[in-house]
Amino acid sequence: MRLDLAGLPIQLLRGLFVTLLYVLGARLGLAIAAVTEQASPVWIPTGVAIWATFRFGPRILPFVFLGGLIGSLSSGSPLPPSLFIGAGNTLEAWLAATLLRRHEFRENLARVRDVLVLWLAGGVAAAGASALIGVGSLLAFERTTLALAPKALWVWWLGDAMGALVVAPFLFAFLPAARAGHFRGKGKELLSLTLTLVAVCLVVFGRAFAGEEPVFSQGFLLFPVAVWAALRFGPPGAAFATCAMSTLTVLATAIGRGPFVAQVALEGVVVLQLFVAVLALTALLLAAVSTQRQVAEQQLVASERLVSVGILAAGVGHEINNPLTFVISNLELLERELPRGNERAREMLRDAQFGADRVRGIVGDLRVFGRDNATLDEAVSLDAVVGSAIRLAGREVASRGRLTSDLGDPPPVAGSQAQLGQVVLNLLLNAAQALPETGGSIRISTGTAPDGRALLEVEDDGCGIPKELHARIFAPFFTTKPVGQGTGLGLSICQKIVADHRGELSVRSEPGKGTTFRVLLPALPRPTPQEAAPPADAPTQRRGRVLIVDDEVRLAQSMRLLLEPEHEVKVLHSGEEALDALLGGEGYDVVFCDLHMPGLSGMDVHRRLQAEAPQIASSLIFFSGGAYTDEARSFVQAVGNTVLEKPVRPGRLLEMVQRALR
Repeated sequence: MRLDLAGLPIQLLRGLFVTLLYVLGARLGLAIAAVTEQASPVWIPTGVAIWATFRFGPRILPFVFLGGLIGSLSSGSPLPPSLFIGAGNTLEAWLAATLLRRHEFRENLARVRDVLVLWLAGGVAAAGASALIGVGSLLAFERTTLALAPKALWVWWLGDAMGALVVAPFLFAFLPAARAGHFRGKGKELLSLTLTLVAVCLVVFGRAFAGEEPVFSQGFLLFPVAVWAALRFGPPGAAFATCAMSTLTVLATAIGRGPFVAQVALEGVVVLQLFVAVLALTALLLAAVSTQRQVAEQQLVASERLVSVGILAAGVGHEINNPLTFVISNLELLERELPRGNERAREMLRDAQFGADRVRGIVGDLRVFGRDNATLDEAVSLDAVVGSAIRLAGREVASRGRLTSDLGDPPPVAGSQAQLGQVVLNLLLNAAQALPETGGSIRISTGTAPDGRALLEVEDDGCGIPKELHARIFAPFFTTKPVGQGTGLGLSICQKIVADHRGELSVRSEPGKGTTFRVLLPALPRPTPQEAAPPADAPTQRRGRVLIVDDEVRLAQSMRLLLEPEHEVKVLHSGEEALDALLGGEGYDVVFCDLHMPGLSGMDVHRRLQAEAPQIASSLIFFSGGAYTDEARSFVQAVGNTVLEKPVRPGRLLEMVQRALR
């Protein structure tokens, strides 16, 4: 491992600060020790050590050991057992941090699993290991007796567990949230909560129960305050309230105040520890449940908005595509009819065709985001998704900086083009918002990762993200944007979409040096290239009979004008008329039918023909404006007929007729 000499002073200062916190916490904990001078009802250093090791990594462990050693020696313990106790405390921190990382623990405690993982990893496994080593060393060096060992083990283990459940959440959830402005705008309510907390504690612990039976039920007056903090301020508020109430509870008990003072010291300590554990777990779990519900509601709202946008995009696309089809067809016809030599008119016509093609491309990009998001089994080209996202976000990005792309033809992936488009669009917009006002650059690239997966990267040279925030940026509601600018759900939704596609979304960033988001997705096999058939002699073109069925009168008329010079064309405007003609004996070489029509749709026409004239049904060619319903999508996949997406290019229309006549 290469030693980072440049960062050594910072690492040393950080380590010494952790050691100082550990020693101060140890002195406070040992001041209220029970059973033996080393067993405290709440061991504050456990929370400090778990937080520091998880946050700063294994390099902090020597300083944890130093803090444990100094804390034990300062209590009057000899050097040999103090060395074992320091080693046990170090093992406790390493074991807890390792288990937390293995189970993908998130510091904001916004999920129920995070609270449970912290409790089981730090409060059960790691605390149990430390208690065994600590009490074992006291026995080995005759610092306690065999009769007291079980009681000391119990108090030691619960004391360390309380440190993991009370102190660690305060450091993990409350302090970062307070620095990030989580309580901004809620100052008055937070002050009211704090004053209420102090007032309730004065009521509960304001008198001594010397010589009389303690009233344990008074302690439950603290629970409504904990519920208030959890529901109104989330995990940061729950962590603050439980830490404050636990501190006041322990200190009051230590000076002989409150219901947890018992005639038998151990009984009072055990009841105190169980009360603190239940209080902390209740508040943290309630806050996590409430936060998860808020996340689910926000994601549902976001999903409903996306569905609405999708429906709107599909509807707008359908309504634009119908008139756009006859605009493009008529421009093609006009080019044919325009006399040669009028170059100015031809130039104007080419400009009009270029504009129509641009509209066609924009509508096509919108329709990508209007498709059904439920199916994740279509073969998706990342290059195509990136192209659509760039065209939609290009103006927004261009106003902030320069956008370049490097498309490396990655393998296709299985998924939803709409959902993956949402991921790319969100990453592009995030990158644009990270650029300085003076401008910057964004680079989006695709390719194939060394392990064969499809790769997408969005890189910017903006402000960057501090390393300590890397683990939090994908958490719901976390945002570094000013209040009112963003919900903090964008990256969370992106991560969920990528996970649903069995992929990975990661970030690499450094303050002042920009940010790179990387998406890795499982690849599908590339389609086998088909060998080109040898060119056949072009058959003599014969005149065919063509039927066009579309409720859009002008669209059908423009197609008729396009085909009529070479073919006999009949136009009908309803499914009922089409069935009368086709089942009435009129013969046609090619039948084009709109998929979506009022009354009898193209699907209804196909079903009727399938029952009475299956040879005609199998040769139908459908038009679609893109507004697919679930029924239409299932129908198209089932029947296998050709579907031409509007606006249909004139050349494509002529090609389909010629192919049918061969």
